[in-house]
Parts: sequence; C-alpha cells; structure tokens
Amino acid sequence: MCSSDLGRFEVKTGTAERNNHAFAKTVFTPKGVQWIAGEWGKHQAEKELNCQVPALQETPYTYAQH
Repeated sequence: MCSSDLGRFEVKTGTAERNNHAFAKTVFTPKGVQWIAGEWGKHQAEKELNCQVPALQETPYTYAQH
C-alpha cells in the first residue's frame, strides 16, 4: 500500500454522455468521511481553545510574586 493510498478517497473515471469527454473525480470513501470529520473536529476544538485562553500579561504585581 502506498503511503498516499489509505482508503480515504476513490477516483471515479468515465466519459460524459453529453460531450463524450473523459473525466475523473475524486470522492471520499466512508473511511475518508470519518477521517475528515475527525480532522475538522480537531481543528474546531483547537480554534475554540485559542479563542478562550487570554494572553498572559505580566504586571508589576506578577513580578512581585516571583
């Protein structure tokens, strides 16, 4: 199995009926749908965490505690 062939996508090929042109399209497999949903969830969680954590700012009071 090639490292890029993880079963997440399939390439569909064919010929268009209207103009007889060849085509190829890539679609997600069920495994790919689960994978991309997990990746999107991780992205959204990280984005949410970055929005909720305020930046730490040093103040004179903070320095006095060190």
